[in-house]
Amino acid sequence: MENLITTILTILISIVTGVLIARHYYRRSVEKELVPFIQFQSNVLDHIDDEVKSDLEIKYKGIKVERLQQIQFLIANTGEEQ
Repeated sequence: MENLITTILTILISIVTGVLIARHYYRRSVEKELVPFIQFQSNVLDHIDDEVKSDLEIKYKGIKVERLQQIQFLIANTGEEQ
């Protein structure tokens, strides 16, 4: 009879422990968050002489581009910060 009670308690403790561990790792995987940051931004034609800039024309699909910019984004996973 003692062996049966010990076996049942061991099984119950194992089930509860397994559920708690699985819940912990599941919540860690769900709490992810991706956040975009602007890492770098510049106006490409700002450092060009005005004379050169007046002779320069940039078009995209036939439409003149007034302000050409370069932007670099960083997408970071901020969901697992402790």
